[in-house]
Amino acid sequence: MIRISFMVFILLSGSLGAQEHNWNSPAEVVKEIKEKFKGISSYTAKFSIETATNIRKKSVKSVNGTCYYKSSGKVRYEFQKPAGDLIVSDGKTLW
Repeated sequence: MIRISFMVFILLSGSLGAQEHNWNSPAEVVKEIKEKFKGISSYTAKFSIETATNIRKKSVKSVNGTCYYKSSGKVRYEFQKPAGDLIVSDGKTLW
């Protein structure tokens, strides 16, 4: 019983010192990102995403490809795996 009480005390005392985090609003985050990247006219990047689809079986779904960006808000994601998938945006509409 003493061990359980001690463990509960340790767990609760750790949360007492936790500080509140001041999260930015989504609009503030977008503004900060635009400010940080305003000097970049374009970029190309390789990407890879792994998603656990079933934790017990440890099944993982993987996708990868290349992202192309232009400062006008144009973005293109070309997927190599699975091949043929494509996401495109002109800065206003996402296809």
